Amino acid sequence: MTTAINEQEVRNVIASNWWIPLTQGVAAILFGIYAFTRTGQTMATILFILGLYWIFNGIFSIIAAIRGNTEKSRLWQLIGGVLSIVAGGFAVSHPLMAGAVSASFVGTLIGLSAIISGITQMIVGREVMDGAGRDWSLGSFFLGLLNVIFGIIIMGAPVLAFATFIRILSFWAIIAGIGLIFAAFRVRSIGK
Repeated sequence: MTTAINEQEVRNVIASNWWIPLTQGVAAILFGIYAFTRTGQTMATILFILGLYWIFNGIFSIIAAIRGNTEKSRLWQLIGGVLSIVAGGFAVSHPLMAGAVSASFVGTLIGLSAIISGITQMIVGREVMDGAGRDWSLGSFFLGLLNVIFGIIIMGAPVLAFATFIRILSFWAIIAGIGLIFAAFRVRSIGK
């Protein structure tokens, strides 16, 4: 026996859940505002949660090493688990200090990446400057030069670069939240 699906009933079911994207949108906007106004605390909170993850991951790695349920070397699994617990404990007990260390590390990696990418672009741009692709290669050379300058600036202030990332994330959350709220009211109108 087949049951005919009524299109309006499907629309009504979808429309009855309009409050879900509305709630998600409001939460995203609130998170965005909080992250923008409390950048340091946001970094600390993210690292606290990451620290908890590392602790639990370390515990499970140690259990796997002891039980021998791993294809990896049991000794390396055990060492990795202990290091994960230590790093997680540090992040949980000192989230601001862990944030500064992490922000410095991530910012330095981004800066190095920009410098290496920029040097590569400059070399390629200079090698191609033989006539036919001169405009493109000159642009590539100067884009590479800008990447190098950008990388040097980031390496000079890696914590500031990470804080800027948190600010960009907060703007993205606010924009996504507004989009979800509009989507919620669009979904609500489907049932009408």
